[in-house]
Amino acid sequence: MLELMMINKKIKHTRFLQALGIYLGIAVLLFAGVLTTMQKAYAATLTDSQVLETNMNANNTSSPSAYYFAFKAGAADAAGSLTVAFPGTFTLASGTETSHIDTTACTSIFPGAIALPGSLTANDSGTTTTFSGMTLLASGTEYCAGINTGVLTNPATAQDYTTTITVDSTDTQTQAIDVITNDQITVTASISQVFTLAFSGGLADAIGSLSPSSLATSPTGVTATVTTNAPSGWGLWAEDLYNGLKSPSTTAVIPYITPGTNTNMGGGEIGTQHMALGVTTTNATAPFNDYTTAGYGGGISNTGLNEIASSTSGANAVPVTIKQLVDISAATPDATDYTDGVNVIGAGAF
Repeated sequence: MLELMMINKKIKHTRFLQALGIYLGIAVLLFAGVLTTMQKAYAATLTDSQVLETNMNANNTSSPSAYYFAFKAGAADAAGSLTVAFPGTFTLASGTETSHIDTTACTSIFPGAIALPGSLTANDSGTTTTFSGMTLLASGTEYCAGINTGVLTNPATAQDYTTTITVDSTDTQTQAIDVITNDQITVTASISQVFTLAFSGGLADAIGSLSPSSLATSPTGVTATVTTNAPSGWGLWAEDLYNGLKSPSTTAVIPYITPGTNTNMGGGEIGTQHMALGVTTTNATAPFNDYTTAGYGGGISNTGLNEIASSTSGANAVPVTIKQLVDISAATPDATDYTDGVNVIGAGAF
């Protein structure tokens, strides 16, 4: 009986050991799976590193390059320092670069990156910049920084070179950078000379009924619009066809006043048989200024041109409003066919 009990006890012990072995095997497999998953999620060393010069030209002594870099931290990357090393044929400014550390612009240059963390300092020695004060990096996170002033002079030979980023003296990856003969696109364009003169609201200027006791003016006038890129400005000129309003049925003429003076047509000219041209916008020339004080104008000739408006700079759809001012006497013949024609022309000063 005792022997039987001993046999049963041995059997139970064996089964326990077998079960324990199975459980331990499963645990080992699960742990190995976790490690495999972690290794798939994050590389053991830094990856995706890149170094970018702002001037890739060979022998760029007149305009040394700033540079920026980015990388993804590996599982082994800890707090400490980081170095960016250039080949010996490059020239790197010596001394401290702490005031030129840039962790802001680099996040725009490398959109997936965040600023390298820590209270960073930077010093150049030989062809290597050492960034110190870096805090712990998160595995798989992309970081960036840079030196935002011209510190790097490229060699004279245009070709590929190798730089090296090292994190905490242990985690290293190389990067190819290219020095080329010219990294600038030359953009050219041309602009043609422009001068346009457009009349809005029609070319008819109906003054209406005239009276010897008051000044008659154009209700709205005619607006000429000037557009030009002439650097020295532009001008408008006017010439009369008939030397005033002419009635074919009576042969009567209401002549323009003598050209050259700015006359108050609402003052002593009332009751006389005269007319004038006025420009009601600020670009009027002095004889035709009807802007400063309304009712003033000047005479134009039917044998030559008179400059009625001008400017010393270009114009982007600048209006020039032209009006007629007419006085008559009590003896001016009545008629409904008083007509005049005024030619208005313009040019830009190129």
